[in-house]
Amino acid sequence: AHLRPDLIVLDIMLPGIDGWELLHCLRSDPATANIPVIVCTVLPQKELAFSLGARDFIPKPATGEEFRAALERQIAAATLSR
Repeated sequence: AHLRPDLIVLDIMLPGIDGWELLHCLRSDPATANIPVIVCTVLPQKELAFSLGARDFIPKPATGEEFRAALERQIAAATLSR
């Protein structure tokens, strides 16, 4: 929260922490609630990611094109909301 990133790319399978719980915590904290989160994971749980507040979803293995497209969607959304 103290770093204030413009965007977070979150892998769900993390050592020592559940990525879904981390996403829930990010959305629950007023300091991080508005930071866009892109979930990038091998798990086929796109609907869960969106229901927990992810702004986008990239299935692994991801191509550079898929990754860039997700970033561009978030940049466009941020530009429209200003």
